[in-house]
Amino acid sequence: MNNKIYKALIIGCGKIAGSELNLDLITHAGSIKADGRIELVGCVDCDYKKAQLFANQHQCKAFSDLGEALVRTSPDIVSICTPDSTHYEIAKKVLSISLPPKILFLEKPVCSNKAEFINLLELANQREILVVANHTRRFSMIHKTIRDLILAKKLGSPYRVNAIYYSGWLHNGSHIVDTIIYLFDEIINWKCITGMIPSKYPNDPTLELVGILEKSGAQVRISAIDEEVYQLFDFDLWFQEGRLRIEDFGNRVRLEVKKVNELGERVLEEVDINLPTTDHSDIQNAFSLMVNYLETTELDKLRDVTLKAIEPTMDSLWQARNLNLQEKRAL
Repeated sequence: MNNKIYKALIIGCGKIAGSELNLDLITHAGSIKADGRIELVGCVDCDYKKAQLFANQHQCKAFSDLGEALVRTSPDIVSICTPDSTHYEIAKKVLSISLPPKILFLEKPVCSNKAEFINLLELANQREILVVANHTRRFSMIHKTIRDLILAKKLGSPYRVNAIYYSGWLHNGSHIVDTIIYLFDEIINWKCITGMIPSKYPNDPTLELVGILEKSGAQVRISAIDEEVYQLFDFDLWFQEGRLRIEDFGNRVRLEVKKVNELGERVLEEVDINLPTTDHSDIQNAFSLMVNYLETTELDKLRDVTLKAIEPTMDSLWQARNLNLQEKRAL
């Protein structure tokens, strides 16, 4: 039995990292502490007071200098939880140090453009470092069950994909796009921008779009809501033989199947869907899988969350962003 305790370092001491203890089980720090095979040995933030507060909360060492933190802690896993625009430069630095970690766990969006993505991919391959992207629904047993149902054609072919999100195309739209690509195993080709809502992230508006799933031809329609009104992250998936709704950030799933009633009308009837239950959050599942990889070097269960695996998602995000820029120039 492997009794080794692996070391983890968190870069960026904000909300998703674990600064708010009431969110412990859906944060990086909380998930690390919940797995007895990992020790949180350090945290890094350019604001040293913020790092000190975080270190006091989670009983680890505080740093303001990334290079010093990497050398002094020699982590096996590094989590990057910094603002979106900083992900690439920090990831590049982690991948380039003389004694790098075995796994880099990178919050989305992993970078800002294709050139950065290719550079990260090449660095990771050269250094033989596993880069795992935190597209959380790929770690979800519920979403895996839904994916299996869709790919087995239990509801027939997809007819239309409707989704709604908030707070920036790259910031939160990355989750919408990645979930669709993951569930349907299809690329999205965008046709047009239908609307745009400003977000709190500079140069990252909340886009509304229409596109097509490449293989099935199903229409994809993405809507947006201003988070100042409220936050929605929902999917309404129409198939030839039924309808599947994933609501409240994935906490509520409703399945309806087509039937013909006594009047000969084609209607939908809600049926039970046998979804798995778990006491673990998606991010806890992510850390568990990463430690399993460290113990066995078996990649199978992480193959869908590697940097290479999310390339279609990033390409789709950039395609839509470029389409938005082209339409702006045409005005």
